[in-house]
Amino acid sequence: MKKLLVVASLLMTINAFAQTAPVDIEFLLDASGSMAAMVGNESQMDIAKKSITQTIATIPPNVPVALRVYAHRIPKSNKEGSCKDTELLVPFKPLDVATFSSLVDAIKPNGYTPIAYSLKTAAQDFVGKESQYVIILVS
Repeated sequence: MKKLLVVASLLMTINAFAQTAPVDIEFLLDASGSMAAMVGNESQMDIAKKSITQTIATIPPNVPVALRVYAHRIPKSNKEGSCKDTELLVPFKPLDVATFSSLVDAIKPNGYTPIAYSLKTAAQDFVGKESQYVIILVS
């Protein structure tokens, strides 16, 4: 139930932003090894993916959306590399739900958790944009 309340609250916030000024939304997905942990019968990663899928289904089509993922390429055996593993998979553009969803579905938990590094890097994705910035951290 909490997950649904968070998603509903998030959607209201996004729609409020989109109605008052241009908005750009970047999803920042945690793909660290800890996302493989189970919550009941589902992994944290599966829950995160469902939350993203539910959210993008409600985003207005004119809103530019981006996807950045961290910890998905470099395993924990390479700590230095894994702690800087962040990638902009989808740059800002109007949302193509099918493509976006298929990229999210393909992500597998892997490395360490470079959350601070990824947030700092994500801020750079907005450089030059004249809009409200929204980062949705899914972890």
